[in-house]
Amino acid sequence: MFDLKAHLKSLVEAHAPSGYEGPVRAVVRDSWSGIVDSVEEHKLGSLVAIKRATQPVEPPRRIMLAAHMEEIGMMVRDVVDGFVYIHRISGVDNRVMPAQPVMVHGRRMLPGIVATVPPHLLTADQRTKYPTFDELIIDVGLPAAEVAELVRVGDLITADVPMIELQNGRVAGKAMDDRACVAAITACLHHLRGMSHQWDVYATATVQEENGLHGARTAA
Repeated sequence: MFDLKAHLKSLVEAHAPSGYEGPVRAVVRDSWSGIVDSVEEHKLGSLVAIKRATQPVEPPRRIMLAAHMEEIGMMVRDVVDGFVYIHRISGVDNRVMPAQPVMVHGRRMLPGIVATVPPHLLTADQRTKYPTFDELIIDVGLPAAEVAELVRVGDLITADVPMIELQNGRVAGKAMDDRACVAAITACLHHLRGMSHQWDVYATATVQEENGLHGARTAA
């Protein structure tokens, strides 16, 4: 039986920012391959699964269900004395970043924590403001020389939090935008298996929505 919550968990816990959707694309491909008639990957990276009509009509009709599979992310701006400085590359909110667990995509994956100057070292005026991205750093807990070997300017950074269960059957986690909708498309494909339908259904997990809707435009 299809477990929607487990499927959503596998999607949101994958690390795949815009332009680097490979890990989540693999999850989607595995989930869709057995319940559709064909799966194709576009050159830009979007994944399109086709569930053919069981009772085709003339002229043929098609409908696309599309949701983007990447997440917002960050990038390494600089590495100084073993600390990683952050550059925002899409809609990350600096107000929620302090104390956030993250994953630095260096020469190997490095878990880290976002830090900033502690309150007791700030002026009274500084305590009334959120730290900007220029004021945030990531500590990965390694000596400076080792960090310099493993992390380069331009390496990716993603949030590193598990999906958690809330009350009343609800859940929370990173990348719900828009992987919750990818999960909804998967649920739709499972539902279609027991139905007769006249239209071809194109289930599409698109790439690079956060930086320009590129996958959705080309898939359409």
